[in-house]
Amino acid sequence: MVHRSHFLEDTIDGNLLGDGSVFLDRGKYARFKITAKDESYLYWIGDMLKSQGLNIYFSKDKRNKTFILYVSTGKFFTDLRKKWYRVDNGKTLKIVPNNLEINSTTLLFWYLGDGCLIRPKGNRVPWVVLATNCFSKGDADLLIEKLQEVKLNFYPVAYKSGFTKKSCGYAIYSNVQDGTVFRFFNLIGLSCPEEIKNCITGNKGRGSKTHYFGDKWPTQEDWFKIMSNQPEIGRIVKERRIELGFTKRSCAARTGMSVRHLRHIEFQDRCPSVPMLRKISKSLDLSTIYMLQKLVA
Repeated sequence: MVHRSHFLEDTIDGNLLGDGSVFLDRGKYARFKITAKDESYLYWIGDMLKSQGLNIYFSKDKRNKTFILYVSTGKFFTDLRKKWYRVDNGKTLKIVPNNLEINSTTLLFWYLGDGCLIRPKGNRVPWVVLATNCFSKGDADLLIEKLQEVKLNFYPVAYKSGFTKKSCGYAIYSNVQDGTVFRFFNLIGLSCPEEIKNCITGNKGRGSKTHYFGDKWPTQEDWFKIMSNQPEIGRIVKERRIELGFTKRSCAARTGMSVRHLRHIEFQDRCPSVPMLRKISKSLDLSTIYMLQKLVA
């Protein structure tokens, strides 16, 4: 018997926002399906679903070198099929349900299935991308609204296929100047789940390196850039400056900024630039891990 818990619904919903699907077997039996490059990742999800009373079985697509998790049919998945799909002019389309709830579980599995962290060169802040190209522009806009309900700000960008280079829907990108990236990972977890961090997500291009789920999470260098957009970093700077016995004037002199600039940072009126945060952290002996722990405390 399926225990229809919030965790089960959130886990399934998160996967359906990504590459998961509910298909009709022989035209009438609704079944849930997830495809992945690493079978260990599917076993991890499968164990969660089994704990909710679901019957799981696995298969392998030798042609595409992927693994597939299937869940046996039942009323729960028949209802999901009606919730997530509609028929338009004879074509079945996946849609975003109006009553979908975005929370830490939903967002985690969406990101695992169809999200990535873009790391630009230089001192620019990384941003999160969530693929929505399997949905309409209206559904992408609805997802943006639902993300705003949990204080995450995203915007739509036209998506092009990496294979055909043709336009195929939209992806949604996180804002980088308002702390969205920090709040995103604070919500889903500051690090990748330990059980899957070394599971393969795939290879891109001939001879390219293998990517892992752990790569989806920020490195220490990424965190440093992300934290530069957190006004609360000023509180940590002030506490550390006082702890070391520095005046504003002496601290400003050590970092090459004006006292006025330091005051704005400490009062959380202004965020430091990445280069300035590097100078401050070096002057006050603030490690990335220390600042991150203080921010989430």
